[in-house]
Amino acid sequence: MNRIGFGLLLSMLCVSYAAPVKSLEPRPAGVSKIETENGVVAYQFEPNSQQFPPKLHNWEVLLNKVDSQGRYEIVQITHSLTSGQTQANVLIPDDMVIPNADGYIHFDLHVGDTEPTQNANGTGNLGHSIIFSGNGTGTGASSSVILPGSSVRAATPSLQGASLSAGQLRLIRYVVTDAVGEDSVVEVVLRRQ
Repeated sequence: MNRIGFGLLLSMLCVSYAAPVKSLEPRPAGVSKIETENGVVAYQFEPNSQQFPPKLHNWEVLLNKVDSQGRYEIVQITHSLTSGQTQANVLIPDDMVIPNADGYIHFDLHVGDTEPTQNANGTGNLGHSIIFSGNGTGTGASSSVILPGSSVRAATPSLQGASLSAGQLRLIRYVVTDAVGEDSVVEVVLRRQ
């Protein structure tokens, strides 16, 4: 496939993988935020430059009471655009993503360093840290997102208003190219088991 054809394909993939964004409509009187939210309730790009190292992407995620009854994990899904192969790796296991005392899954997630780790888990890969903190649960975990290439062509975070759909919430999507020109799509996803 020539570069122009690949660029067109990549553009179509970016549009088709875009996170749905719901409108932030006012809630009916007497209905709390926690009863109506079901996904990303806040997103900030590098909000605290005093944090070391500062994290690039920062989310607060809150699921409604019905969806909070399921078991969830945060995974990295890597899809090679060249070979068509897909691989999933658990970044944050389901024993961390648990409901709080009020019965809601509510957590903060931080992904990406201003300077990614070079040669992470292999030559030519980039690594971004991921930090999970449960709100009201006392749970926390960290891991690394491993990007199979040294050139990040796109990083598309889900913004405030992105909703859980069919048991999944994509938090960020990367398009990366390795040293031999092979492209991959890497997504960090909250998914129901």
